[in-house]
Amino acid sequence: LEKEAKDWIKRWNPTVHGATVAPTATTSLPRPVADALDELTMIVNLSTGITHPLDRDRAVETFKKLKKQGHHCAPSEVKNWAIAHEWRPEDAGDLAKLTERYLK
Repeated sequence: LEKEAKDWIKRWNPTVHGATVAPTATTSLPRPVADALDELTMIVNLSTGITHPLDRDRAVETFKKLKKQGHHCAPSEVKNWAIAHEWRPEDAGDLAKLTERYLK
């Protein structure tokens, strides 16, 4: 359970009251991947995630471009990043699936 707890802390960045140092969210995403996800976040309707065909196409296009550029990252890192940037957890999971397909 220790690994799951660490993943949970990275994903949700909780505030621990009374602790001298609060856990901080960290990500090891390459800068180009984070930048592409920032751009995707500005374009996609976050209330529906990538369920709309046009949003899904944009996401797939983004991931294909990153793959072509030779970028790789862990699906869990993309999911953590997306949740930290206001994606709903289930939609962040959809991004993680695309990461699994294109960038792992």
